[in-house]
Amino acid sequence: MISINMIGLECWYDIVITYDWLTDDFEFHKILLYINDLDSFMNNDIFIDRIYKVLDKWELINLKFINCCPYYLDLYYDRSMLKGKNEDIIIYENRDNCDDLIKHSLKKWAKENNYTQEMSNIITAIINVLVFDNNDQIVEKINCNCIYHKIEFFASIGQPFKLLLDKLPFSIFPKLLQLFKPLKHVKVITMKKLRDMLINAFNILNDNEMTYQHYWELETLKSFLTFLINSYLDLHQRVGFFLDPNSKSIFINDSAVKKLVLDECQDYYSKIDNNSRQELANGELERYNKLPQVLINEDDPCKWWQKSKHLYPGLATLALKYLPLLKLDDKEVSLENHDEFKDVYDDNYETINKIAFLQYNMKYIDL
Repeated sequence: MISINMIGLECWYDIVITYDWLTDDFEFHKILLYINDLDSFMNNDIFIDRIYKVLDKWELINLKFINCCPYYLDLYYDRSMLKGKNEDIIIYENRDNCDDLIKHSLKKWAKENNYTQEMSNIITAIINVLVFDNNDQIVEKINCNCIYHKIEFFASIGQPFKLLLDKLPFSIFPKLLQLFKPLKHVKVITMKKLRDMLINAFNILNDNEMTYQHYWELETLKSFLTFLINSYLDLHQRVGFFLDPNSKSIFINDSAVKKLVLDECQDYYSKIDNNSRQELANGELERYNKLPQVLINEDDPCKWWQKSKHLYPGLATLALKYLPLLKLDDKEVSLENHDEFKDVYDDNYETINKIAFLQYNMKYIDL
């Protein structure tokens, strides 16, 4: 029986189910469990049934997390239908495109902030600029027509031009560009890239050199960053980022993260000293929060936890559980010659799945 923290459902042209976990020594591993063709006309029941067949096959009875591309998450199944069969399942989305990240967040923010008409108008205007795909000026000036480079183009022109609003506050574009700087030239958004963007934005917005004349831009961007975190990351992902010492500062004041971390840390100490579990958990969390950022200097949180697990034993147990949610290997599942196998075996997915399984997992097999 496999004890599991996270299942990854990577859906585009195929259903790809992977198992991601950390060893007790914080070494990241990922194996391919299943692959199958994704029929564009697949109904909800078939999609869910295929997932559960894989879970039953591998006896993944204590499944905790499911990660899925949001397009197929919404298109092919109702989350409540899947969760209803297993109360332990926690489904979370993983958007994978730079354009989607910025455009989705701006659209949702504008929609949810109609109570501030000026703010709504500003964001709506920015969206109208960014999603205007056939702008000849942009095509002539930049090689790439992605959202990031549209922001870059509008930040550089230095003069407003009319696109539904007469007074568009173009001063926001250079600031918006700064926030998304780590996403430059990035098409596939990994959790590491998202972490880097959040750290960059957090540092910019907490820069003491921001003067009072930037107050409006500062407050707008702070609101946008808060919205981005709350709409793009669920609680368990935020806990994962908190347990990454590089990004912990962003989530120190997140009350939901703090409660979950303290509760689970107390569970750890209750097995050692039940009477002092609250005091021990609070003390460990306080020490971790006070850890100076300059002392961290470790891009890979697994390497940091390898060296620090004896200093923060309660939090280390949480790190083993939640860090895999960040997709720490930062890589896609590579299935060489997959299309050729489909042609040769005439879509016999039982055979193709076995070939793909062996091909991807050979690195874990000592023959």
